[in-house]
Amino acid sequence: MFRITTHHKGRVRVVAFAGHLEDSDLEEVRQVLSSSAGQVELDLSDLEACSGPVAQELRGWLDKGVRLGSASPFLRMLLTMKPDAAQPPV
Repeated sequence: MFRITTHHKGRVRVVAFAGHLEDSDLEEVRQVLSSSAGQVELDLSDLEACSGPVAQELRGWLDKGVRLGSASPFLRMLLTMKPDAAQPPV
């Protein structure tokens, strides 16, 4: 179960995700973010869990310039850490 809400903070459109985002929610996540014009900020403060594909999708949006606002420290690390940084040295 999840909830998506949007509001404006000045010129920035804030997209807030709350609850649990599963693989089956991926298309709705894409639709909401692709329909958001201008500056966009993600509010993930109430996001309790998300699947790997959803995390990859959110990371892709961050790479495209969407700003990460509120998020738990773990989720912030997960979304901003480069994929190869997670590999232990050989």
